[in-house]
This record gives sequence, structure tokens and C-alpha cells, in this order.
Amino acid sequence: MSGDRPGRLRHAEPVMGTVVSFDVPDWVGPTLAEAVRWLHWVDATFSPYRDDSDVSRFGRGSLDRSLRDACARRARRSARNH
Repeated sequence: MSGDRPGRLRHAEPVMGTVVSFDVPDWVGPTLAEAVRWLHWVDATFSPYRDDSDVSRFGRGSLDRSLRDACARRARRSARNH
């Protein structure tokens, strides 16, 4: 994380096939690092463009059984509620 304005942190993070820019107060530093980690987790989990993402593996039918079962239970629960 870097910045060129006193009291501010400016950071550009390449993630999800784009760049996410931050301009935040410097006291946000640790939270900014958490936000960046979260963005990479979201990308790794939900990206349909990454072969190693959970969404891509789910689409290929290659997720482990426990996760497939959890998804099926959630889908049934959601269908009952709508």
C-alpha cells in the first residue's frame, strides 16, 4: 500500500481482470489490506474465467461431494422460501 498524499493511502490492486483503486485515510491501513485479501478471495471463489475457481469447478462437476451437497441443500431451502 502506498500513497503520495499526507494522511491518505492510495492503492491500486489488480484483481478480477481489472484494477480496483482505493483512496482512504491512512488509519484504514489494516482494513484496506483485509479488503484486498477479500477481493482476491471473491475472485478465486466466484470467477467463471478462472479454471481453479469454485464456480468453474462446480460447472465442470468437479467440486467435492460435501460442497455439492451443501449447495443442493441451500437450493432446496431457497426454493421453499420463494
